[in-house]
Amino acid sequence: MFSGCGSGTLTHLSLLTVRDGEFVDLLPNVELTNQSEFRFWDWPHFSTLPLRVTADFLWDFDAGETHFAPHRYEVHVYAFDARTDRYLLRISYATKKKYPGLENSDEVRVLEAENPAILTKLQHGAG
Repeated sequence: MFSGCGSGTLTHLSLLTVRDGEFVDLLPNVELTNQSEFRFWDWPHFSTLPLRVTADFLWDFDAGETHFAPHRYEVHVYAFDARTDRYLLRISYATKKKYPGLENSDEVRVLEAENPAILTKLQHGAG
């Protein structure tokens, strides 16, 4: 985790395994701010290992949004790819709706509300 001495932080997520005695990160570069949410979802139809699902805020400076105000979020879904033996980005999209930030909530809650959209996009291979 990195903090720039302000109200925000940046967290690098890793999913490690050991191969030939060395740690290997199965995820691509995934970094999230303190205005984010991440989950593992076990949807075996789309991935043999649980999906890694993230949502991180999109800050609209031009609209005058404050750091902790409601924001649209960028959702990423990573699925395990047996061919490459790593997680790959499967879908990515920006939410249409704005969700409360930490100014109005004790935690960011985007992914459960976006669950139907995520499922639809996975089923149609869109993103």
